[in-house]
Amino acid sequence: ANLAGEPSPREIGGILAQLGARSSKIDLTIDAGLLPERSASTVVDVSMGELRILREGAVSAAELAGL
Repeated sequence: ANLAGEPSPREIGGILAQLGARSSKIDLTIDAGLLPERSASTVVDVSMGELRILREGAVSAAELAGL
């Protein structure tokens, strides 16, 4: 989890720090320790009934087109 334009934190403390006051809205966090480096998440919006890519990451637009 990361904010747009910010690096992806690899541990829970960094995630909560990046979210700041918004982290108080999180009901549960699971601390899995230091996470491995990986590609950013793909973020999509389906609120209007169609898939719209907000950020392409580990799952490409081509892969999503096949859904």
